[in-house]
Amino acid sequence: MLAGNNAYAPSVSVDILVVGGGGTGGPWNPSGGGLMYRGSGGGAGGLIYISSFPITGNVSYTTTVGAGGAGSSGTLQNRGSDSVFTGNGRTLTALGGGGGGYSDSTNNGQTGGSGGGQWYPGYTGASATQPANTNDGVQTWNGTGFGNKGGDSGNAQPYGSGGGGEIGRAHV
Repeated sequence: MLAGNNAYAPSVSVDILVVGGGGTGGPWNPSGGGLMYRGSGGGAGGLIYISSFPITGNVSYTTTVGAGGAGSSGTLQNRGSDSVFTGNGRTLTALGGGGGGYSDSTNNGQTGGSGGGQWYPGYTGASATQPANTNDGVQTWNGTGFGNKGGDSGNAQPYGSGGGGEIGRAHV
């Protein structure tokens, strides 16, 4: 706590890292009542990194940390929850990762911050939907969003693939 006159609260710049929750991997069910599900990996959550992000004194900022996708016994897997940093008219949202695909004849990996992997032969992994540029409501930050598409399925057993990962940057 500052003593004396607190009318002036300085503004500072900080490094901001916001990461969404990861997606659920595709289901695996060895019997499945005649159906056999073989899952692929869920995508990592989207990532936003901004160095020198302006923070204003005497302003409240809120952070919501996104959870990983909830497990499911069904065939549709869950996307991870978004993570959000907000305050002073600014909002940064890192999207949750896409759920992994399963053994079905459709392209069923889900999009997300990073896309879920694909299982069925010959299909492409789901795309990443975390934008490369982030507008926080005040300005646009170029090159801040990172996410990759999920892995493509193979043409020979085992078909499954991994979910998309993130691209990180070292801060020096």
